[in-house]
Amino acid sequence: MTGYDTENVIGRNCRFLQGEKTDQKSVASIRDAVAAGEPIVTEIYNYRADGTPFWNRIQIDPIFGPDGSVTHFFGLQQDITEEVARREQLGQYEQTVQAAGDPIIVIDDRLTVCACNEQFEAFLDRTKSEIIGSDLSQYIESPQKDELYITSSAGTTKIEAVFETRTKLHALCELTFAPLSARDSPGDAVIVLREITAQRQREQRLAVFDRILRHNIRNKIGIIRGHLEIAEENTEADRSVDAIQTAHEGSTELLELAESARLFEKLLQQDRNIDTVVLHSVLQSVFSGSERDVSHTICIEETLSIQTDKELLQQVCQLLIQLAIAHRIAKPTISIHIEESSTIDIVVTMEQVQLPEHELAVIQQGEEAPLIHSDGIQLWFLKWALIELGGDIDVVQHSTATAEVQLSFPTALFQNTTVGR
Repeated sequence: MTGYDTENVIGRNCRFLQGEKTDQKSVASIRDAVAAGEPIVTEIYNYRADGTPFWNRIQIDPIFGPDGSVTHFFGLQQDITEEVARREQLGQYEQTVQAAGDPIIVIDDRLTVCACNEQFEAFLDRTKSEIIGSDLSQYIESPQKDELYITSSAGTTKIEAVFETRTKLHALCELTFAPLSARDSPGDAVIVLREITAQRQREQRLAVFDRILRHNIRNKIGIIRGHLEIAEENTEADRSVDAIQTAHEGSTELLELAESARLFEKLLQQDRNIDTVVLHSVLQSVFSGSERDVSHTICIEETLSIQTDKELLQQVCQLLIQLAIAHRIAKPTISIHIEESSTIDIVVTMEQVQLPEHELAVIQQGEEAPLIHSDGIQLWFLKWALIELGGDIDVVQHSTATAEVQLSFPTALFQNTTVGR
């Protein structure tokens, strides 16, 4: 490491490794520790026998004799030149990272976060001390973790990944990878994040609304026109009345569908008003207003509070009621309770409700396709609203007449309860 032979070292003070740029403060700290008989670990700029400099990590520990006095010192030296150069490089990148407006991080080849800016701290809602040294993949949904390892070694490229932050379960981001250098150690990279959740949600809503216009509205208009033609051509008064009544019901459903889409889109576009909301109170107020159509039981502690947008949460409750009514076998009974896992889950069990398989498939798949699309829009509205509130949704049909909707939220959003603590 030093280039000196053994005979040139034995019996000499290690000050022969010092040179022009050796920091005398580091030398003094070593001298003081030895004089006091205390251990020390420090880094010092030394020189090899051929004059080339290197960074030396020195560890010195005292060895004590039977009477407790120091008799010798045991020393270890480690060449850390590459490590120091890397730290300096990371320091330069960190200055650039801190000045950037987007969330940016620096990772090594093991996906360990080496540096991050304030924007990334704010995005994850975590402190810098929590983030530095952590594994980036722990914040990302499992199916995408392997892709991270492949991408980090592939040079400059982009991928999409869903992050779970302290206050969001579903934050879709575009990650741009750029290698720190072209050296033989692949994987060290700077990553720039751009959250695209809202953009992707808008694209998805446009696709769903387009499907409504092309499929549902076209079908409803066809029904209305067909029954109006029957009414015009039929001379029997009873059949004409029935046809007109069917056409009227179809037009009413069409208007309600369009109005629901308009109001919900308006609600999603407006600024969120986040406040402390008592969950039991909101649920009780909404479900009590629908007792004629839906029976309900709420098994949630009355002090449980959540940081959320009250108006959008109320809309979620209305959508649950509409979903139960739209797919009821008989008068639905809805029961609500809380379950705790890595998230806080509001579990809504719907008795006498049968959700169509294709409706469930669309929500689980996360997008509509030409051969797989939903007839209604309540489940889409629920999914969009939950993501907007920082949560997520899972829907299961347990039996012919029992459906379960699980609304999951980050534990950090809840207050005044032992749940999630």
